[in-house]
Amino acid sequence: MNKKILLPAAIVVALAVGAATWAWMAHRPASHPDELTLYGNVDIRQVSLAFNANERISEIRVREGDKVHAGAVLAVLDERTPLARLAQSAAQIGVQEQALLRLQAGSRPEEIAQAKANLAAAQAE
Repeated sequence: MNKKILLPAAIVVALAVGAATWAWMAHRPASHPDELTLYGNVDIRQVSLAFNANERISEIRVREGDKVHAGAVLAVLDERTPLARLAQSAAQIGVQEQALLRLQAGSRPEEIAQAKANLAAAQAE
């Protein structure tokens, strides 16, 4: 190629690159001094969630790459096992209440008569 054309073309390209770099630096968003900006990928294989129980997860509401905010619901636990435990506890409360009522009411006349008959039979023997 002709050296007379090559040198001015190289100067024009260098000036264009310099102008583009200056324009990008001048118009990029200003970063705050207390803000750290990192670029790249974060690969997470295990996450600890703040659940108060050891149950199965029934629904995950966010996916990898989604932006989340503080207090956002990330996942929902399966409620079947805790609800079954609650029903079982309510049934046990009912049984214990019936036993208490029976103790408070005292023995029925039929039970008293049967106990007296058993005592008389034991004394006769």
